[in-house]
Amino acid sequence: MRDEKAYNQGAPLSQEQQLYLKELQAVEADFCTLCSKIGTSRELSLAATNMQQAAMWAARHVLGGSFK
Repeated sequence: MRDEKAYNQGAPLSQEQQLYLKELQAVEADFCTLCSKIGTSRELSLAATNMQQAAMWAARHVLGGSFK
């Protein structure tokens, strides 16, 4: 989610958007950290990858025009 400012095309972020993005980053980081603590497997790798993808799509919603 580090490159989301490029997606936002430089528009200033509201405080609410900033809060949501920070929360999404925290949830993603916590989940991926937990997966790495559990162990290593293809399933855990897929779980972490899909969490990262889910966080990216949620961030794009927050940054896109559909956020209200």
